[in-house]
Order: sequence, then C-alpha cells, then structure tokens
Amino acid sequence: MTQLVLITEKQYREGVNEIGDIIGEFSDDQKFTSTELADFEIIKVEDTKDAIDLVKPQNKTIYRGKSLDWTDEEPERKNVWQDKDESWKEIVKDPKYKTRYEDKTIKENYSRYAENLTTIIGSK
Repeated sequence: MTQLVLITEKQYREGVNEIGDIIGEFSDDQKFTSTELADFEIIKVEDTKDAIDLVKPQNKTIYRGKSLDWTDEEPERKNVWQDKDESWKEIVKDPKYKTRYEDKTIKENYSRYAENLTTIIGSK
C-alpha cells in the first residue's frame, strides 16, 4: 500500500495546482504531522509506488530543423508528453504535479488541459 498526499481546497492555488493533485507518495508506515493532516488529504491506495510511476507520462524535448542546410538558426523545439495511446502531444500548459487522484483512480494531469491535446507525433 501507498499513502498519497493530495491538494485540498485549503492548499488550492488557481493556475498553480488543482484539487486532487498528488503532491507526495509515501510508504504505508509514514507518520504525518498534525499540520500535514490538517492541510492535505491523505489517502491509502493499494497501488505500489512503481505502479503509480507507470501512470506518469514520459516527457521529452523534440526538435525540428528549419532546413537541411548548415545554418546558425536554432531548430524549432517543443516539449511533449506521451499519451496512453503512445502518441506524443505538445505540452503547452505544464502541470506542477504530474498526477491526480480522481474517481478512486490515479490519473495523469496533462490531458486535463485542452491546450495539451495537440498530437505532434502519432502513435506507432
């Protein structure tokens, strides 16, 4: 089992985080302070830390040259995340926390924002 520390209304900051964002993952025997218990929601889930890591999408920077000729121009670059269909989508809004707990499920946070749904490289 793993304990998840979640953002609550008390710690919500518009444009910074969302209610339900997972800000920490701890072993089942972790003891929390009274302040942590008052400020955050702490829940226990059956998932292991390794299983939770599998939900977090891979991120990388991709590049596209403007031409095949030698030039001093910088290539175009984009930061992308890998969706569950294995396509790569542009990160326009980078969430502070990569996962959230919603409907009793751990979910990635990139698809929460419509501007992050443009496919740059299709699935294989």
